[in-house]
Amino acid sequence: MCLQDLTEVGWGCLGGGRKASLAERIREVQRLRKKGNLPPVYPNGWFAVLQSRELAKGQVKSVQVFGQTLAVFRGDDGVAHVTDAYCPHIGANMAVGGVVKGDCLECPFHGWRFRGSDGKCVDIPYSNKGG
Repeated sequence: MCLQDLTEVGWGCLGGGRKASLAERIREVQRLRKKGNLPPVYPNGWFAVLQSRELAKGQVKSVQVFGQTLAVFRGDDGVAHVTDAYCPHIGANMAVGGVVKGDCLECPFHGWRFRGSDGKCVDIPYSNKGG
C-alpha cells in the first residue's frame, strides 16, 4: 500500500511526506481512530435520493439506494420524508400501495402508520394503544 492508495480512501493525511513503513501507517491509523480523528468507515452525510419537484403532496415513491429500498413520501404539510420501505409488521413494501395520512405513511395491508419525521409507529388501528 502506498501513500497514493491512502489518499484514495480518504487517509491522505497519513505519512506526511515521510517514508513510513506499512506497519507505522497502520499504527498511526489505529492511534487516530482511538482519538476519533478519522472519518467514520461508513458514508456519513446527506445524499440526494430524489428531486423535490418529482414528489407531490400525498405521493409515495420507491427508491433503491445503497442496496436498500426506501419509501420517499411528501406529507400533507408539504414536508418530504424518507423511511425504510418495508413495514416491520409483515414486511409489506409501503412504497407500493402505501398511503400518506397527514405526516405519516400507512401500510397497505393492516393500516399501521409510521411518522415521517422519526419512523415511529404512531397508530395500529386494531390496538388500544399506539406503537
